[in-house]
Amino acid sequence: MNQKQAILPLVLFLLTTMFGMAQDKPTSVLPWEKVYEEWLDVEDVDNQLSQQQYEFLQDLYNDKIDINHASREDLEQLPFLSAQQVEDIAEYLYRYGEMKSPGELQMITSIDAVTRRLLLQFVIFNFGHENSRFLTDSLYREPKGLSKLFSHIRQELIVSGKIPTYKRRGDQLPAMKGGYLGYQWKHSFRYTLSASNRLKLSLVGAQDSGEPFFCDGNGKGYDYYSGYLLYRIPQKYVDHELHGPRLREIVVGRYRLRTGMGLVINGNTNYGKASMLQSLGKGYTTITGHSSRSEANYLQGAAATVRLFEHNQTHIDLTGFASWRNIDATLDTVESGKAVIATLLRTGYHRTLSEMRRRNDASQWAVGGNINWRWHRWHAGLSGLYTQFDKALHPNHHLRYRQWSSEGRNFWNLSVDYGYTSSVVNVSGETATGDCGAIATINSLSLQLSQSLSLVALQRFYSYKFYSLLGNSFSAGGGVQNESGIYVGATWRPLRGLSIEGYADVAYFSWAKYLVSKASHYYESMLSLRYERNGWALAARYRWKNRQQDGTSDAAGKKPLIWQSEQRMRIYAEYGNSGWNGRLQLDGSLCDKGSDHSHGWMVSAQCGWRSHRIALWGNASYFNTSDYLSRLYAYERGLLYTMSVPMSYGEGIRYSFLFSYSVGSHLTLNGKLSIVDYFDRNHISTGRQQIDASSQTDVELQIRVRL
Repeated sequence: MNQKQAILPLVLFLLTTMFGMAQDKPTSVLPWEKVYEEWLDVEDVDNQLSQQQYEFLQDLYNDKIDINHASREDLEQLPFLSAQQVEDIAEYLYRYGEMKSPGELQMITSIDAVTRRLLLQFVIFNFGHENSRFLTDSLYREPKGLSKLFSHIRQELIVSGKIPTYKRRGDQLPAMKGGYLGYQWKHSFRYTLSASNRLKLSLVGAQDSGEPFFCDGNGKGYDYYSGYLLYRIPQKYVDHELHGPRLREIVVGRYRLRTGMGLVINGNTNYGKASMLQSLGKGYTTITGHSSRSEANYLQGAAATVRLFEHNQTHIDLTGFASWRNIDATLDTVESGKAVIATLLRTGYHRTLSEMRRRNDASQWAVGGNINWRWHRWHAGLSGLYTQFDKALHPNHHLRYRQWSSEGRNFWNLSVDYGYTSSVVNVSGETATGDCGAIATINSLSLQLSQSLSLVALQRFYSYKFYSLLGNSFSAGGGVQNESGIYVGATWRPLRGLSIEGYADVAYFSWAKYLVSKASHYYESMLSLRYERNGWALAARYRWKNRQQDGTSDAAGKKPLIWQSEQRMRIYAEYGNSGWNGRLQLDGSLCDKGSDHSHGWMVSAQCGWRSHRIALWGNASYFNTSDYLSRLYAYERGLLYTMSVPMSYGEGIRYSFLFSYSVGSHLTLNGKLSIVDYFDRNHISTGRQQIDASSQTDVELQIRVRL
């Protein structure tokens, strides 16, 4: 297919899209994935949507939160709500009582239109005498006891499969020469049982392409299983007076945990800078079950939260956890002959003999907890973590950027988090230390100056000697180590429907990093404009990032630092109503690395139609970039629990089609066809993943059963 032949169907698709978008009257009701995409548009263009976080949001969508009887902790699970917005919702309910309709959210001025539409996808409005608060939380003292708990049971089973129409090099090589042990199909299942929004059971099994199934060292069938049982007491059963400890939630199995601002414990992945700032000031501890297909960032064992004290607007919660799990690792042998861990692996792939040998080569214990105190608008917490490996960590310290990596078998961390939240100001922070003897601290300030203007500032300092094996917080360098910086951002809505957002971030790395042999600097800024009216949305975004990296060695063998600059732009127009939704988008990039220059552009179109039983969606894009550095991304709708932002570089066209059909109220059939054609190459990817063709086609099928 030549360029002209490829562009012609794309142009026809664009015209068809615009014709279809002009048919019906607009409405504000949109699928939650689409509303979420609107909020995600202000994010880092290089940040692919976290599969783990998307699956978590899909679970929340299936089990919606009763906003009238939700605790702050319930609302704080939603990553798009800031601490001030959560406080404003709680304040509104305290002053005016239960919300009778979604329209009352418009009375909370800190919640903008996009966030409000997104929130409505995750909450319900139960009110009335039958939903009034009970005076007891006991399962056995509550009216009807266990029979009431199991009176509202929902079950869901989702079976998914991905069938490639091609063979990779790893599929063709024999296993003894590094080939894949299993077939190229990818499949998974997910079973969930929910009882009265209090008890939840989940089980997931997943198989990646190339992994063996009931053979070659994998006799358990699926390569990966994850499950948990969670029991949570909703806020509507909670009294305002407490005369003894009360269990709030408990989880057994695989789970994720976050305390404070994430310096010590944070199993939740992050979307990007703008969205992560939304959750930084909440100062809460959250336990969530791990039902993702991701094989990283989870604990295995049990965790529970107990309320120790409560009176009026003061309470103290204690969270404790214990975990033991096997982990993949690359082992090495030291001079004494002992096996040590050279590298911890988090990919979860077990496709080849070498990957199977590294499977479960080490194990990790972790115990700890958090005690959290809230008094009116103030909160403070103390977090502790102790973790131990069965073999000592022994990274390669000959690599300068690994000189201060964690080493040994036993590690501990302690932190104090603190903050104050109101409808106008939010101050929060966390300071941590550990056996490393170094300090890490992060502090933020948010101001809601008016209904239309909000400001945020954040400072962080992570010593190059500090490490936290389970920590994850705001950073430009990808971890809570070797970084100091200042971030400032603002959101301004000068006119109805018009939103202007921007931020600037400056960071300094005082020690070497990967591909950077000495101290270096980092700068980043972003400006986004969005205007909505009568179902239409027009938006533009510009992002600039400048960082230092090692250049080519000089005559003396030294590598001077050079600047790598990236400029990325996006413009799009979108229209949506109850049936149709369409979008036209143009992306561009200008990149410089020393004296090398590259650029890229991509035009894409999306169109979807939805009725009561049928949903259809299509996407097409043409891309042309100079190299990998100028690569581009565009959102692409996927099946349930699957969302992707595929990367495009070189020259080619990508298109996909998705359908969903509901057979009654219990059965749904989903399918997707994805095709990418490259014009500038005769093979795709490299190594074992190489496809000896210029085209790649994938078929995905899914069955969903609900009872």
